[in-house]
Amino acid sequence: GEYLSALGFFTLASIDLTPGGKIGTGQVVKKVTARAGDSIVTIPKGSGVAKGTGSYNRVGGHHVHAKAAFKENLTYNKKDGFSISQSFMKENGLDHAAMTKYQRQAFKELSQSSGANNMKAHTIIAVEALQAGGASREMARSLTAQSLNALRNSGVTTPSNIPWYKWEL
Repeated sequence: GEYLSALGFFTLASIDLTPGGKIGTGQVVKKVTARAGDSIVTIPKGSGVAKGTGSYNRVGGHHVHAKAAFKENLTYNKKDGFSISQSFMKENGLDHAAMTKYQRQAFKELSQSSGANNMKAHTIIAVEALQAGGASREMARSLTAQSLNALRNSGVTTPSNIPWYKWEL
């Protein structure tokens, strides 16, 4: 809830997909079928919406939510973490080093602050890191929403660490 609203998204109790069908809160969808006009597009589990995005084991590259934040979480597998590939970054003029540099600085500031180590903070850092690497606000929010969805689908609801910095519960 709160970390999605930090991105400007709203959560709903349920979503009407068809005249007779609903997806309720908390249900996990294994694949998404979207209708655009007369076309139906199916997105397999582990794939992102854009070419060159998806699970790390499929595309490699940069984890949108820093993988080290979840390494103590038993349901997290960094190979399944939502990522953007090197080719996606190149094609979209994104600077991987700038994204990582921003993440490192933002997590340092989080570790030194009295701020909460929660999904809201990590989601804001994910968006801002993508923007620091050259992504538009819209692209950064879209990629981060996909990453957040992948985390939630794997059962991850809270970070276990602040990447690059020691943090204890």
